[in-house]
Amino acid sequence: MKMSLSKGKTVKRILVLFLVLAISGEPVCAAELDGPKDEPTAAVPDELPVNEGEAADTEEGETSEKKKRMIVTEEEVTKICGEVFSLTATLKDTEDASPEGTPGAGDAGTEEKPEDTEDVRPEGTPEGSEEKPEDTENASPEEKPEDVSPKELQYESENPEIAVIEEAAPDGVKVRAVQAGDTVIKITAPETELYDVAQAQILLHITPKEVTDSGNARDTAAVPLPASNLTSVENAADGVSLKWGRVEGAKGYYLERSTNGKSPWSKIKTAANVDDITFVDTQVTEGDTYYYRVRAFGDSGQEGLTGASKKIVRLIAPVMSVGIAASSIELKWNRVKGCSGYYVYRREPAQKDWTEVSAIKQPGEISWRDTAAENGKTYIYTVRAYKGSSLSPYAGGKSYVRIDAPALKSFKRKSSTKYKITWKTNALATGYQIQYAQNGMFVGAKKVTVKSAKKSSYTLSKLQKKKKYYVRIRAYKKDGGTTYFSGWTTTSNVKKTRTTTVTPLTKKKKVFEIRTWAKQKMYKYDTLQGSCTDGTYAYYLLYNRKTVNCKLVKVKRSNLKVVKVSGVLDVAHGNDMTYDSHKKRLVIVHSTGVDPKRLTSVDPNTLGVIESKHVQIPKKLAGGSLADAAGATAFSGLAYSSGRKQYAVLLSHNYNFVILDSELDPVRYVKVSKKNNYVVQGIDATDDYIMLAQSPKTSKQKYNIITVYDWDGKYISKINVKKGYEIESIYHVGSKYYAGFYRSYYRTRYKDVEKTVKVDGKEKKKKVKVKYREYQRDNYVYQIKGI
Repeated sequence: MKMSLSKGKTVKRILVLFLVLAISGEPVCAAELDGPKDEPTAAVPDELPVNEGEAADTEEGETSEKKKRMIVTEEEVTKICGEVFSLTATLKDTEDASPEGTPGAGDAGTEEKPEDTEDVRPEGTPEGSEEKPEDTENASPEEKPEDVSPKELQYESENPEIAVIEEAAPDGVKVRAVQAGDTVIKITAPETELYDVAQAQILLHITPKEVTDSGNARDTAAVPLPASNLTSVENAADGVSLKWGRVEGAKGYYLERSTNGKSPWSKIKTAANVDDITFVDTQVTEGDTYYYRVRAFGDSGQEGLTGASKKIVRLIAPVMSVGIAASSIELKWNRVKGCSGYYVYRREPAQKDWTEVSAIKQPGEISWRDTAAENGKTYIYTVRAYKGSSLSPYAGGKSYVRIDAPALKSFKRKSSTKYKITWKTNALATGYQIQYAQNGMFVGAKKVTVKSAKKSSYTLSKLQKKKKYYVRIRAYKKDGGTTYFSGWTTTSNVKKTRTTTVTPLTKKKKVFEIRTWAKQKMYKYDTLQGSCTDGTYAYYLLYNRKTVNCKLVKVKRSNLKVVKVSGVLDVAHGNDMTYDSHKKRLVIVHSTGVDPKRLTSVDPNTLGVIESKHVQIPKKLAGGSLADAAGATAFSGLAYSSGRKQYAVLLSHNYNFVILDSELDPVRYVKVSKKNNYVVQGIDATDDYIMLAQSPKTSKQKYNIITVYDWDGKYISKINVKKGYEIESIYHVGSKYYAGFYRSYYRTRYKDVEKTVKVDGKEKKKKVKVKYREYQRDNYVYQIKGI
């Protein structure tokens, strides 16, 4: 028996629960109970099933304040069918053992130490030395742990069709064998002040009996074949892979499975060959728990003893991808059902063994960044999911070469059609890639490849006259036929703050006003919120401030024709929406209402709801802390990147982002490096940048703004956009950017009112014009130039 000890502590008391057959007086099963709560915990052997709630199944981060009592040995007893026999359980205090040379209770008159017992000594104690036991005879009663009386033990047969508990008494329990088969007799010690509930189990194998001419019963079965124990139970690609020990004299084996470690056990394989000792169970469900056990059988059909069962949770291998992120290598994988976390492994090509580099303790944390990877080195990565002691197969190993980005030194105009770029070289690179565009978002940018790592400058030519260009550069390295890239440098000529101009969308010189063109009434669906596009059509959400819901307006971009208006959508404020080009769906963020983290998917053809999903933020998410996850209470904006196949979600309370995968599940928390103190509205995204629309919060803030970040939260720039109106949302088509605004104002109107007036002393009715102000709200879309 192995026990783990904290440094400087010794085990003072051990309670051992002996299950004894009264007929033979031989011990058949022992269960060790931990010492007091401040003592170390005994380890559970791998070959035994672990009851639900025990430490082996406890997820990371969840610990019990009480010590667990655990089974450390298990044996099987064979009885004749129809016999009534007794089981007694006694508690023995090993500190009260007899003096040296005198057998103690339960020792069957021998001093021989059990084979599975090892000497336990405090850390740092040299071999050969023994620590003297403390004097316990004079210990005060308060110092002695509370004992459990045998009469308080509870007995239960898990399969009453095989054996039943006849009578429980203070000195034991009577058990009656009903028919041939197996059952588990479970003995439970109740919770006390010092100990948790403890359970010991004995597997009872009942054999048939035959009545002789003299009327005596005899066992018709030969001596049972030895138990065959499972030596390997592992998750494989196509199921659960099992292997067990070969039994001499056996003809074959029965392999049985249970979903709870109790009856019923189903026979899933009959191996008719003594050497047939492997099997893959393909009839398993991801995330479910299974128990397996094996029994040998002989030529005449007699069954052997049943081996100890083993438990496993069916976990499939994660599907993993590897890429570059900022100054690190980023791994991403899918969520594995039923797991409690993941192990991340790394090795170099010359190494054979994997090295664990991270143990992730949350099933929703499905990305990891290797910030320790060195420039120019090749690394191979894999991931596997875990639940307790159950492990998934390894994800397919993926390699990546870490390469540093070159430092951009200058970017200057040399003539009306030429720009020169210079950079600091990377000696371990193969070459460089330059990207240039007329917009700071690099949408529709052109690329140039420099095929020498030693070259440190390049001149761009044949550019358009009088046009401003933006540039960025990255290194690349070729290895084994694959090209690996560094991250992009930040462009040097994007101003931290710049002001743009806007132009309203018009048709035949008429300004496109969404509410009136969609034939919606004032004071009903009259306020623009989210907007997006699929390239051909633009979609706009109109919000009803009284009923707190929305309608969706579909407009053909080429002619600004309103082609469809949805019915009422239960999407609360509908603060923003985006178009998923892979799943061909619109996704709307509620932002307010009963569930401000709910996202609703809408069919862009019918404008009907497909489904709604509450986004559950895990307790711990990559890139964030427990406090960050707990604080993510509401979403404000939403944007989809087709290149990344990910969503960026804006958090209302702190301007940070959560990245979602294509199934709308969180994968990463992104903290922004700088925040502009404006009101947050909707967002848009490219594969490189996230753009946050913000409206003024104070009277001193004249402009609406767009704050630009990269996907790691690095602040890029602030873009001043149109005064006067309130920006609500942004979207883009290629390199063209659009923003939705609404304008609130009062319009002066006159109405005829009948009044009573006196004329020559007589009252008369007269109509007069009365001036009044009417609150108005108009909604417009502007193209933004110079973004």
